[in-house]
Amino acid sequence: MGQESILPKPTAVGVKAEKRPGLHADGGNLYLRVSRTGAKSRIVRLTVPTETGPKRRDVGIGAVSALSLADARVKAAQLVAAARIEGRDPVAERRAERVAAEEAAAAVVKEAERVSLTFEAAARERHALLAGGWKNRKHTETWLSSLALHVFPVFGCKPLDKVTRDDVKAALLPIWTATPETGKQVRQRIADVFEWARAAKGFDKVNPTAGVKAGLPVVRKTAAHCPALAWREVPIFMADLEARDGISALCLRFAVLTAARSGEARGARWSEIDEELCVRSLPRERMKRDRPHRVPLSGAALAVVEAVRGLDPVFLFPSA
Repeated sequence: MGQESILPKPTAVGVKAEKRPGLHADGGNLYLRVSRTGAKSRIVRLTVPTETGPKRRDVGIGAVSALSLADARVKAAQLVAAARIEGRDPVAERRAERVAAEEAAAAVVKEAERVSLTFEAAARERHALLAGGWKNRKHTETWLSSLALHVFPVFGCKPLDKVTRDDVKAALLPIWTATPETGKQVRQRIADVFEWARAAKGFDKVNPTAGVKAGLPVVRKTAAHCPALAWREVPIFMADLEARDGISALCLRFAVLTAARSGEARGARWSEIDEELCVRSLPRERMKRDRPHRVPLSGAALAVVEAVRGLDPVFLFPSA
């Protein structure tokens, strides 16, 4: 940047009069820097020890207008002594101070975010992360809707740090015995939000769901099996089903004959059917357990396949 010279008059008057861009030595490692725009500042040129050997450092100590020549010379002498005698590197120290200040500021911001984060905001953020890995749309919707219905009205607006075990208990009590399965799921989802906040948001208190079950009514487990058709009635039922027309009846016959879940039967595709091998092959993305699945097709199942041939080029059981 411009030329380097020795000031003809190392005085305040000489500094004021200097117009040439560049570095102008004042003596004692002190320099006047004049920019192309005429701005003037002072730097101290040092040699400091580093891990790779001695290195030159140009240390700015301020604008000429902010620091007198006498004060600049004192500051320069202090920096030279610190470098030569104590082995200090002012540039590295300033850099470390700046990094420390930035980290401290970031920590303050993070703490403010953590303190102000409400349970509802945390739950919605957690749900957004989980939803991307779920295939079941209904589960994706009910995960958040169950919290919106039973939890957000009770303590959704509270910061995470302020949610107590009593809050969790108050949210669970109305559903704990009335709909035990829902109560259990809601408790698990509340717990999951707090565990995620511990890992991702710096939540450092005890999870308020811990031990809450002991303060809730005991739920007596009773066997509640889904209604089932007596095995002796199955032939009559299947004969009646075979006599019915319509896609729904054919789809139900196919589901029964292949032991398929309702969604697997309704979404059956021609690409999955191998009539030569009498096998239906479902790809992993269509299966709940994320594994490919092969199902043998009986003569009765193949008869259903034949009955729906030509209805749709993609689906066996087309429906709006």
